[in-house]
Amino acid sequence: MDNFVTLQKDHRHVLDSDQHEAFYFLFSSQDGEVSGLLRLLFGHETLLELVLVRVGEQKYLRQKSQPWPVIDAPTFQVSGPNLTLDCLEPWQQWRVRVECAAEEGQPPFSMDLTFRATTPPVCFGFDQFYKQMQQDGRLTGSIQTGEERWEGELLCYRDHSLGRRAMRSVKAWTIIDIPERLYAVIITLPNDQFVRFGWTMTAEGQSIPLVAPELTENSIQDPQAGVEKWTFERLVPPNLWYMGSKGGEETMRFEPQPGDRFEDKIGPALFTSSRGERAVGFLEQSNAIE
Repeated sequence: MDNFVTLQKDHRHVLDSDQHEAFYFLFSSQDGEVSGLLRLLFGHETLLELVLVRVGEQKYLRQKSQPWPVIDAPTFQVSGPNLTLDCLEPWQQWRVRVECAAEEGQPPFSMDLTFRATTPPVCFGFDQFYKQMQQDGRLTGSIQTGEERWEGELLCYRDHSLGRRAMRSVKAWTIIDIPERLYAVIITLPNDQFVRFGWTMTAEGQSIPLVAPELTENSIQDPQAGVEKWTFERLVPPNLWYMGSKGGEETMRFEPQPGDRFEDKIGPALFTSSRGERAVGFLEQSNAIE
C-alpha cells in the first residue's frame, strides 16, 4: 500500500518501522493573547505528545515521549495521554480535546475545540520519502486554565505528515502562514542550497503553487506567483524552543541541552501587504545551533 497516496484519507496510518506520522495544530487569537500548539508524532511503536497553551503571560506545557501501541488498521481517532483528536469529517472537521491534571506547580488545564477547514489540503513533498498535507482553518470552543475560562474562535493551521523524517539533513527553516492567503516553507540545506515550496490563494479562492519565494529578515514575496511583498513582525514574544535532530525524537525544551541541534522560535505574527492590508498569521524560524 502506498502510504503517500492514502494520506489524503486524513486518518492515522499503519506505519513501517522507519516511518513517522504527525498531526499538528498551531493556533492564535487575533490579538495574540491566546495561542499555542498541539502535536502528536507517532513512530511505529512510539509517541511524542506536545501540548502548549499560552494565555496572556502564562504558559502551560505538557510533553510526553513514550512507547505506544502499534495499530494494524487505519483509525479516525488519534490519541495520546492528554490529547485526543477525532476526525469528524476528513479534511473538514476535527474535534480537539485536552485534559491535563495539575503538575509541577502548574494548574490543570483543558481544551475542547472544533477545527473547521477554510482551505482545501495541499500536499508537499520534502523528498520522495516524506510528504506533508497542510490547510488553514478555525478552532472554536473553550480553554480552561485553572479557574480562568476562555471561549471563542482561534486562527489555526494544521498539517498532517507522513514518511521518513530527515531532521539531520537541514540547516534551518522558516515557515510562514497567512491564513487563506499564503503558506510558505523555506528550508536551508547544509550546502546552503534551498528547498522552497508553498501556495498562494487567488482572488477566485483557488490555491496555486509558489514559484520562487523571496525571504528577508522581515518580508516575503513571490512575484513569479503573483504574491506581493508582505512584511512581518512578531505579534507577541515567540515561544523559544531547543530540540534534537533525530527524526521522531524532536522533544522541545525551553533551555538548551548538550546535543540539541536547533533553536526554534514560533508564534503569531502581524503581516502587512504592500497595499497596507494587515493580517494575523504565524511565523516559525529555526536555526541550527553552532
